[in-house]
Amino acid sequence: MNTFFKSLFFLAVISILAACDGNDPEPEVVGQFDGGVFVSNEGNFGEGDGSLSFISSEGEVSNDLFASVNAKDLGDVVQSLHISGDLLFAVVNNSNKIEVVSLSDSLKSQYTIDDVALPRYMDSDEDNGYVTEWVSFTDPGQVTIFDLESGNISKSIEVGYGAEGVKLAGEKLFVANNFGTTVSLIDLNSETVTADIEVGTSPKLLVVDAQGDVWVSCQGGYDENWAPANDGKLVELDAATGDIKTTVELEANFNGKIDVNVDGTKLFYSVGPAIYSINTSGTADAQEIYTSTSLFSYYGLAVGPDDVLYVTDAAGFIEAGSVLKISSEGSLIGTFDVGRGPNGFAFN
Repeated sequence: MNTFFKSLFFLAVISILAACDGNDPEPEVVGQFDGGVFVSNEGNFGEGDGSLSFISSEGEVSNDLFASVNAKDLGDVVQSLHISGDLLFAVVNNSNKIEVVSLSDSLKSQYTIDDVALPRYMDSDEDNGYVTEWVSFTDPGQVTIFDLESGNISKSIEVGYGAEGVKLAGEKLFVANNFGTTVSLIDLNSETVTADIEVGTSPKLLVVDAQGDVWVSCQGGYDENWAPANDGKLVELDAATGDIKTTVELEANFNGKIDVNVDGTKLFYSVGPAIYSINTSGTADAQEIYTSTSLFSYYGLAVGPDDVLYVTDAAGFIEAGSVLKISSEGSLIGTFDVGRGPNGFAFN
């Protein structure tokens, strides 16, 4: 089930300190996180076993971090992660909340936003966070604006049904409406929707390329017999106007997980067990990077600051999932056991 992420540095060491005065032990994470990646583990729907993992640059894995530090569970369906400055935001869909922790203060909780309904993904500028909400399965979705420092909500803007991926581009906000075929374009100066752009069936996530254009993934739909329509696509939008510049027909349905490398020149996606890249300049065909011989498909995908690929195997949500780390040349670097249903990443 989206962003997107920059910079460097990470190393996690967890130490559980037992109190000597008869009180309950106070969990604490010692040290800093440098040069690695956080993993959102969705958990199994309804079981409240979503969690946060961290993979260091040395390949050491720390699981169940949020609960270890804050002595409470992260929640039910951890949909996505987002980092802004010193804060890590965990968007927890079925628990209707966003948990916010400090990267420099051992992942200790800073505040919780619980006045949201089925939240999905977020983006941010220097002052504000922008989170999408499904709201319900029958009502239009919305984007909610909140203050990053305090978590106070200032406004919610109605968009299309199934508000999903969200991406900031200049003074505009692009929102993928996953239950339909459009991307809503919001002018942040007026905080109003100025256009609904027809892109394709089930728009999922958005990224910004080297030219500043916005790419949206469309997962594809189903025919009258509920067979895949194989109409998934990638659509490039002019960030200034919202006009469609490029459409890449995939001739398949896919999970809609996309990301770009650090300089925005290549976009990565997967179809079934194969991972592909295309040049965002539109001058070359898709290149197959890696194909798994054991997995039917991947559940999450991201590109790290060193252009290394990260994909997840959710293992059918039956047991703990794993993360595969793959070089840009297509070599498997390592596999790491994380939590249940790993679905996304955040790089500090």
